[in-house]
Amino acid sequence: MIVKYIINSVKNRSKLERILRLASYIWRPKNVNGQEKCVYAKTQGFFTRKRRSQMIEMQVLALEATRCKDPIAHFVLCWPSREQPSPKQVDEAVAIFMRTLGLDEHQVIYGLHADTDNDHVHLAINLVHPVLNNVAHLSLASIREAAHHAIAKIEHGQGWQREENGRYFIEENGEFGLASEACSTRQPSQRARTLEWRTGVKSAQRIAIEYAGPIINKATSWMQLHGDLAAEGMQYLTRKKGAIIRVGNVHVKASWAGQEAGFLRLQDRLGTYEPIPAGCKVQPRSPEPLAPNLPGWDVYYLNRTSAAIEKKKAQEQLQEKQKNEKTALHAQQEAERSLVFKGSWVGLGLVLNVLRKMVGIEHHAARQHLTDLHKAEREQFQRDYPPSLDYGQWVVQHNPAVAPKASQPRPDRHQFVLGTSSLPVSVRAIPSFTAVNDGTQIRYDNAEAEATGAGRTAFVERPEELVIHDWKNKHCLLAALSLAKEKWGSFSVIGSSAYKTLCAELAVRHDFTITNPEMQKLINKAREAMLQKRKVKFQGMAAASKESLPGFKV
Repeated sequence: MIVKYIINSVKNRSKLERILRLASYIWRPKNVNGQEKCVYAKTQGFFTRKRRSQMIEMQVLALEATRCKDPIAHFVLCWPSREQPSPKQVDEAVAIFMRTLGLDEHQVIYGLHADTDNDHVHLAINLVHPVLNNVAHLSLASIREAAHHAIAKIEHGQGWQREENGRYFIEENGEFGLASEACSTRQPSQRARTLEWRTGVKSAQRIAIEYAGPIINKATSWMQLHGDLAAEGMQYLTRKKGAIIRVGNVHVKASWAGQEAGFLRLQDRLGTYEPIPAGCKVQPRSPEPLAPNLPGWDVYYLNRTSAAIEKKKAQEQLQEKQKNEKTALHAQQEAERSLVFKGSWVGLGLVLNVLRKMVGIEHHAARQHLTDLHKAEREQFQRDYPPSLDYGQWVVQHNPAVAPKASQPRPDRHQFVLGTSSLPVSVRAIPSFTAVNDGTQIRYDNAEAEATGAGRTAFVERPEELVIHDWKNKHCLLAALSLAKEKWGSFSVIGSSAYKTLCAELAVRHDFTITNPEMQKLINKAREAMLQKRKVKFQGMAAASKESLPGFKV
């Protein structure tokens, strides 16, 4: 897993608005991204219980720090695409992260977001201590070091796959070990690596690391440096605050190529900077695949580039067309006003005002109509030119057998049943299911699926929860809910809307007690639907009996 520190890009936003926007996004991400949703949310360090009250409480405490412009820290804990944490694991991960940062007594709002490529948790931490009112000052270096320690603790404690380039790992004696090999390998930024994963193209930062770095280290003069870089399609240029490496049309900080590529260090080694000579011709550089022999990469990149050029051309044409229509409407309305209001209106002020009002209403309606028309055209444009497929998605469509694991479709999300207390697990005899004791949990496999070779896990029992794997199968879900009723009596459910709907139907039919407040509406709706269905069935039976027994009153 990885940790991201999100820097506040809007510096002039007030503390109240900052907290309002961030809390709203954590609790309701669909308002910003329709594909993303919050499946689990919790808070810590508050005196109140309702969300709105907690948000106000955080705002009031943030205002206490009069000398701190932005006392809110925004972090993201992100799991790999194949790992899906449970609510308890999210709570544990957040507790470990807060404790590692030394902020375990501070206010925090966090939520698990799903329906994206990776499950991730957003944390909004108030750096103002709720009792002492002092502000915890975190430097980027301390955040980076604490994040690496927290990652190692979470991965070791919860059994997640270790991050390939993680800085630390937990040894057998429980102490931290330094992964020196991972630390010595320079990597592009997270944003550049994400773009590489999406397109399969090496980023300018990676090219600077792999090609420009060795060239700079071997150079003995500025002329040799410029010539060797030009042969690889790159340039070393100075800027006000240092130097950059130009890779094609992209500028990269010189420091990405290595510590020796810094402007001051190069000047110490090669002497005063000498500009690129006039006759030095930079060779064109073609895009390079992220790894050799990527299946179908040439075809994919050609299609992606062609689609991008076509989309840009169509977008420019649409923008030019809409601009001309706005200009034409403005000129037309100017001409109409000149024609209507020409001449003398002395003594007719009331009539003039009424006429101005009528013309203004008519012109405003025309402008609004054009605005709505242009909006509809832009929406249609987005439908006609959707975003290009990522390389992994494209490979899955054209050749799923060779697609990388990260590009394979994600399995159905696991759903959860939360008990009222933590009770020890024990093997129970459930018909059509095979129980496997894994020590700290009991795994129940569908015996029928095993007989057909599927071998799919139906659900897993833990001391405080059930993890439902095959929740779309009503037989498996009924067995899991029956086990929860036997173990806890009453329980709550966490998951998707479709999962909650199925739970509500089974609760009505089999008298399960589900304590979620939001589930009561679904249960009442399912009960009404069942009663209506029974009523229709009874009326049909009554009609059939009346036809079969003429002369008898039913």
